[in-house]
Amino acid sequence: MSELEGPEVVALVRAIALDPRHAKLRWQAVSLVVERSLTSSTISGVAGFVYLDDGTWQLAQTEIDDVAEIYVGLIASGRCRENWIRCLFQVVRPSGASRVYFELDDPDRWPVVPPGTDAQAESLRPDFV
Repeated sequence: MSELEGPEVVALVRAIALDPRHAKLRWQAVSLVVERSLTSSTISGVAGFVYLDDGTWQLAQTEIDDVAEIYVGLIASGRCRENWIRCLFQVVRPSGASRVYFELDDPDRWPVVPPGTDAQAESLRPDFV
């Protein structure tokens, strides 16, 4: 697993923070898992959770089109390993802190299968502020 910071992370934070589907929610954090096609540099899936200020969670409403261009640019930039399988993106709203992790080996890491479970949501909840 590897971690990344930089302009693509800022673009992801903006895409999530300004997403009108989440604007009406009193969210405190978001975790998104992005899957990429193993045969090309396209994004094949996005799923995750929005963590609300009352401690509950909802499925994230982010769609592939919301983040695909950012990820394709990230892949093309060479700033991340080309062979990543999944990416976990986390942002905490009050502080603006964010993390991006890339899974390079384990295709079963960070599974998010709708409709989502409490165990999945808690395993992906950001543990930083």
